Amino acid sequence: MALALLSVACGRSSSPAAIDLAAALPSAEKRALGAPDDAIRATVISRDRIDWPAIVTAAPARVLFAVRMPARARLHTAVALVPGSGAGVTIRVGISDNRSYDELEKLAVAPETAGRDPWQTIDIDLAPYSGWQWSLFYRPGRMTWRLVFNADPAPGGRVAWLDPKIDMKQ
Repeated sequence: MALALLSVACGRSSSPAAIDLAAALPSAEKRALGAPDDAIRATVISRDRIDWPAIVTAAPARVLFAVRMPARARLHTAVALVPGSGAGVTIRVGISDNRSYDELEKLAVAPETAGRDPWQTIDIDLAPYSGWQWSLFYRPGRMTWRLVFNADPAPGGRVAWLDPKIDMKQ
């Protein structure tokens, strides 16, 4: 009881345990060189004989998700070039509060080669942009952030973002 009262007194609110970004794609802002709905789409991809939700973006493309982060937020996904779709893509993950932009990850994604797993894991700590903070003015848990997925041609291709989720770090 006392913990619940302390939580309310500190301005904390209950947050969702996880945010499924593949499911949130229809409400996301999509930007692409061509038709956004052709360049950015949700799909299902099989990896290790398991079907996973995914987002596929054809470079150049950008997806902006408006999210309110759960406390101690973390972004989890894996990226790979869609086989036969091109020679390479550079992906960037960033976050914005509509005033400033922070680049959180930049990664070159190359075509699959023999003996190497094509999937590159992305695990980003979003805690500075989430939850309650010891500050009179900075309240990231009350803000709607713009999480940005970019696919830049280098020289080009389609990249799959496997099971992109924001959840609480343990």
